[in-house]
Amino acid sequence: MLDFKELNKDGKDFELLIRELLFSKGYKVYWSGVGPDGGRDLVCVEERQSFFAPDKKRWLIQCKHNAHSGKSVSVEDLDDIVDSCTQHDAAGFILACSTQPSSAVVNRLEAITNNSKNDITAIYWDYVFIEQALSCASLWRVAQRFFPISAESTTWKVYATENPNHWVVNYKGYYFHLANRIGSYHEHHFDSISQRISEIESLTMPEKHFICVRSIYYDDKNGGYTWYLDCMYPNDESPRYSSAQIKHYLGDGYALEDGQCYSFDVKLRAYLQLSDHYDPDHYDYYTRYMHSYLYGAKRESNWDDLEEAYKSDEELKERLNASKTASFDRLVAKFSEIGFLRLVRASNARVEDLDKFHLQRSWSDLISSLDIDTDRFFSAWFLFDVQSVDKLHQLISYIPQHVLYSFRLTRAYIYLPEDNDRSRLDSDEDEYLFELTMSIHPAELSNKFTAREKLNEYFELAIQGIGAFQANNS
Repeated sequence: MLDFKELNKDGKDFELLIRELLFSKGYKVYWSGVGPDGGRDLVCVEERQSFFAPDKKRWLIQCKHNAHSGKSVSVEDLDDIVDSCTQHDAAGFILACSTQPSSAVVNRLEAITNNSKNDITAIYWDYVFIEQALSCASLWRVAQRFFPISAESTTWKVYATENPNHWVVNYKGYYFHLANRIGSYHEHHFDSISQRISEIESLTMPEKHFICVRSIYYDDKNGGYTWYLDCMYPNDESPRYSSAQIKHYLGDGYALEDGQCYSFDVKLRAYLQLSDHYDPDHYDYYTRYMHSYLYGAKRESNWDDLEEAYKSDEELKERLNASKTASFDRLVAKFSEIGFLRLVRASNARVEDLDKFHLQRSWSDLISSLDIDTDRFFSAWFLFDVQSVDKLHQLISYIPQHVLYSFRLTRAYIYLPEDNDRSRLDSDEDEYLFELTMSIHPAELSNKFTAREKLNEYFELAIQGIGAFQANNS
C-alpha cells in the first residue's frame, strides 16, 4: 500500500502527483491559480474523440491532502463547486484527496451531478482510487517517484484482470504480470516468486544496470514456471552478463527448491536514459508480448536477440566445460612437482554427470558413453606412491578443511585375486601407497554448477597450500 504520508504536509507534493498522473495519461493539465486554502486547483482538458463531432471537456480538480491527520475531507474544506466550475468553464469537477471524503461531501457531489440545471459531473478520487490508478506499467514510475519508500516495500499488491487466471502484481518495486494456465488461485506463488527475486537481486550489477521482471507464467497442468526477464543497461555501455549467464545462474531448465521446473526467457535491453520515451516499465515491454505472457510462449526475437542468445549459450558451454578440468589439472600438475611422491593416478569429480542417471534405464550404457571409471561425484581422488611418509603428512597439513569441504588421507594396500577364491597382499613393507580424497558436502549445494565452483575453489586452495609448503621447504 502506498503511504501518502511520504508526501509533504503542505499539499504541494500531492498536487504535483495528481498533475503528473494526468500528464502521464496524456491529458493537458494547467494550474488554475491559488485557492482560499493556499492550494492550487488544476484544470484538465479531456479531448473526446467521436466519429461525428469530437469535443473537449474541461475538468476542475481540487486537491486535499489530509493523510498526515487522517481526517476525511469535509464540506467546509471545499469551495462553492458550481461557482468554481462556472468560473473556469469546467463541465466536470474532481475532488482528489489523500484520505477520503466525508459522507456529506459524497452526497453533495452526487447532488450536483444529478442536478440537470448545472450540467456538471462531480466525482471524487480517494487514496484507494489513486493507488489503483498508479498501479499499472505506464504509471508505476510516477508512484516510485513520489513514494520512494512504500513503492519499494515488500508488500504484495495483486490486481485482478478480466481473466480469472491472470493478475497484475507489484512486489518490491517490480511490476509484472502473473498468469496460470488454468487455475484462478495465486497466493501459493508468493514464496517461490520472492525466492527467485532474491536470487535476481543477488546478481552483482554495475550502476544503472538492473533486471526487470515482466511476467511469470505457471503451467499448473504439468508443473513449471516460465519467467520473462529484461536485463536493462545504458546504451553506451555493455551488459555485465549475457542472457545465457543469467539463465544459468537462475537455474534455467532445472527443478528448484519448490519442486517446479523453471524456464527463463531473458532479453538484453539497451536504453537511453535521457530519452523522453524511456521508462523502465514502459508499456512497450508488456503489451507487444501479452500473448506470450498469458500462454507461456517464447517471446518473439529479432536477429540481434537470436544471435546474442546463440553466441552466449555456446560461450557458456565452453566456459563450463573448461571449468570442469582446469583447476583439477593444475592441482595434478602441482602434486607432480613434489619430489618425494609419485602421482600414480588421479580422478576428478563427476558432479556434472549426476543428473543424467535418471534419463536412462540402463546405467551401464550411460556409464560407457560418459567414460565414467569412478563413482565419485562430489570428490576427487589421488593415489600416491610415497617415499617419505613424514614429508607427506607435512605436505597434507597445508591443505585446509572447512565445513563445506574436507579431505581424507588413507594408506592403501594392494591385494591380488588367488585361484582359491581368496586374495593375497601384493604390497612390500617398504612400499607406501596413499589415497587422498578431497570432497565437498553436497547438502550445502544448490546445483551442479555451484558444486563445481566449490570443488574448483577447494582445488585452488590446495594449490596455494602446496605452494606454501614448497616455499617453506625450499
